[in-house]
Amino acid sequence: MANLEKLVEKMANMEAEVGKMDDRLQEMAKFEGKMANLEMEIGKMEKELQMARLGGQMGNMEAEMATLKAKADNLGGKMANLEMEMATEEEIGKMAKWEAKTEKWEVKSVTNLETEVAKSEAKMAYSETEVAQSEAKMANLETEVAKSEAKMAYSETEVAKSEAKMANLETEVAKSEAKMANLETEVAKSEAKMAYSETEVAQSEAKMANLETEVAKSEAKMAYSETEVAKSEAKMAYSETEVAKSEAKMANLETEVAKSETKMAYSETEVAKLEAKMANSETEILKNPSSAIEQLIKGRLINPIEDNSQRYTLYAADFARTNKSGCFPQLIADSAVCSQALCYHLSYRSIDGVCNNLARPTLGASFRAYMRYLPADYSDGFSEPAGSGRRPTAREASRFVLAKSTPFIHDQINSMFMQLGQFMAQDMTKAAHQPVDPCSSCAPLVGKCMPVPISEQDNNPIFRQTGCLKVSRSASVCGTGDQQQGKPREQLNENTAFVDGSTIYGSNAKDLLKVRDGRTGFLKMSSFNGMMLLPFDASSCGAATNRGTCAAATFVTGDTRVNTFIGLSSLYTIFVREHNRIARELQSLNRAWSGDRLFQETRKIVGAEIQAVLYNEFIPLMLGPSAERLIGPYNGYDQNVDPTVANEFTAAAFRFGHGTIVEQYSRLMENSQSIAAGPFPLNEGTFKSQKLLSEGGIDPVLRGLWNTPIKRPQQMTAAVTDYLFSTTDLGTLNIARGRDHGLPSYNKMRRACGLNAFSTFDQLADLIRDPAIRGALSSLYESPDDIDLYVGGLVEEPLIGALVGPTFACIIGDQFKRTRDGDRFYYESPGIFSSAQLAELKKTSMARLLCDNGDHISKVPFDALLLPSAIGTVPCARLAQLDLRKWSD
Repeated sequence: MANLEKLVEKMANMEAEVGKMDDRLQEMAKFEGKMANLEMEIGKMEKELQMARLGGQMGNMEAEMATLKAKADNLGGKMANLEMEMATEEEIGKMAKWEAKTEKWEVKSVTNLETEVAKSEAKMAYSETEVAQSEAKMANLETEVAKSEAKMAYSETEVAKSEAKMANLETEVAKSEAKMANLETEVAKSEAKMAYSETEVAQSEAKMANLETEVAKSEAKMAYSETEVAKSEAKMAYSETEVAKSEAKMANLETEVAKSETKMAYSETEVAKLEAKMANSETEILKNPSSAIEQLIKGRLINPIEDNSQRYTLYAADFARTNKSGCFPQLIADSAVCSQALCYHLSYRSIDGVCNNLARPTLGASFRAYMRYLPADYSDGFSEPAGSGRRPTAREASRFVLAKSTPFIHDQINSMFMQLGQFMAQDMTKAAHQPVDPCSSCAPLVGKCMPVPISEQDNNPIFRQTGCLKVSRSASVCGTGDQQQGKPREQLNENTAFVDGSTIYGSNAKDLLKVRDGRTGFLKMSSFNGMMLLPFDASSCGAATNRGTCAAATFVTGDTRVNTFIGLSSLYTIFVREHNRIARELQSLNRAWSGDRLFQETRKIVGAEIQAVLYNEFIPLMLGPSAERLIGPYNGYDQNVDPTVANEFTAAAFRFGHGTIVEQYSRLMENSQSIAAGPFPLNEGTFKSQKLLSEGGIDPVLRGLWNTPIKRPQQMTAAVTDYLFSTTDLGTLNIARGRDHGLPSYNKMRRACGLNAFSTFDQLADLIRDPAIRGALSSLYESPDDIDLYVGGLVEEPLIGALVGPTFACIIGDQFKRTRDGDRFYYESPGIFSSAQLAELKKTSMARLLCDNGDHISKVPFDALLLPSAIGTVPCARLAQLDLRKWSD
């Protein structure tokens, strides 16, 4: 307590010191007022100094007086000369008159001069007085200034001392408060110890009472023991009787053993029944996997490790070494594969799509043949590309029907739509090709090469020089395209049919190893010029790497087509960065998760985001109001729906996006001004990934995409029909690919969609309004029945509010409906995400993905697929963002 009183006294002293400091601060405020008055005095002195300058003017006046006196002396001399020259009387008379006048003039002049001199002398005297006064004031002021400066220096010293004392006081206060806290803690501890001691005393007293009780009991037991000894002797006699009884019981036990053996036999029957029930349970899981997932989550039985040891996961490089025939075997799997890793397959996608459908494991898996709406249409019924003799060459059809010199620009949709469409196409489809491309000449090679001849009248001199456009055929599925086996040629899809992010993760286990960062939850990336980019081999940049540029670079990700165009590479980069961004946040929320769990959960979220952007932003612009009719609302997963990609979709309908490509793309800074490297034509952005390394990164390219309108897709620009890669025509390739895959004709596909077919070219007028296009079709094709599906579908007038006509809308709508409904892991499927997680995923937008993963993107169009000129831009801070805390265990 004494220490506490001292501490209180010390605190009072400190408060007194603080009061003194306040008084000193008030004195300083008064001193500052005096300083302000001194500054006013200095201003007055400056005015008085101006009076001193009058002294200089007085000197000038004295000089003028001297000049006037000199003039008067000159006049006196002239008068003397005049007197000497006068000799005659008349001259003397005139002289007298002149002298009188002169005397008057002299008197006036002298009087005036004397007056002026007197005035000047008076002014001079006054000025000298003023100067003396000013000098005196100046001396006083200088004295005051010196005093003020001395006071100021003293005050500053006092302030510094006061501040130091204040700091010391604050330190003392802090120490005192700390001591006070310690004292309070000690008091609390002492009180606790006191209470504890009182408890101990009470307990000791209780123990003492218990000991006394125990002593009394022990004495009682001693007396009781003596009695028991007597009883034991009596029991010994009784035990002999009990032994006899035990022998009788042994006989009874043998009888019970016999009964148990009977029960054992019954138990074996029960075990068999249990095994049957387990088999039924597996069947129930296959029927209702979403319920099984919920049980796994509740029981914390999540298994994030995919085991591929029980099956062979195909990938393309295998065939470069082992396959000589140019055909690709299909992936074979059965339901046993799913059962062996059921906990994994219930929770996560396999990398190759196997076991998405637990009852039919290969539906939608990679390395499976495309499905068809209609039977294959080959010239020979099995393999020969369709149209020989009945159709123009693919180049002629492209040149005269598809090519358009003046593009029709869309006024609302931007080129981010075009780029996202290419990304989605590569997520779902990838036609397998021959391991080694043998098409090095214009000579056809049966089953492998189908060169397109070039006319001598072709308008492209490069094409005329080569004589043909070289086209390799898609690899066939083994056992197809052979008349002996009676199976028409089928093509293989190397990717999964699902929208699952296979663009960045791959569609087989070996490709995943290339992009995943070991067993961590992250994807590999490369750092270059302060930017995180897709992984690439920096050694390919050469010596330029040291200068921050790169002569050549090839990015590595889940799909080898990533380097096709720098806009596409930029979009891949956005989604790889999004994976790592989410993985970092989930890792901080769930420290106990393994690298495998972190990776699979992140992959699941990114796949859901891609699906949300596709179905909520891309498809409504592509199909317009017809999307609701063609795709309809989501009613949950249906294991009877086959999500396999249709050949008509991949080789024709979804290639409509090639018609949206424009000839030039801008690259913009945040202020919408072009970067120094400027815009680039399409062919300068193809296979030029190094531009992202040394010309500003992905941000300028992405801004250029959302500021550049698409072209309406009914025809193609010269950038893709004459200058793509400098040596090919994309329209020709698309038409040739349709014939290579044996696609049905335009009219046959319309009938399959329930649309009317055309028997004459004039009947096309309602769907193809441009008479020049109808004229080209009638001159190139013998009949409307011969029109290629890609050609007829592309040039149709679009549906209201859509980009494609009714034929392509039919194919695309059906495909995306099956892709959604036949995917057990579609993000809205019950059990895949919790209701809280699903609510967050529905906030996903392409605009938010750009904001979160650009380098310096701060504003975007609210709908990232529409032109800012149509809807404006918004700050990123105003866009909804996923709350990943909903994934916290």
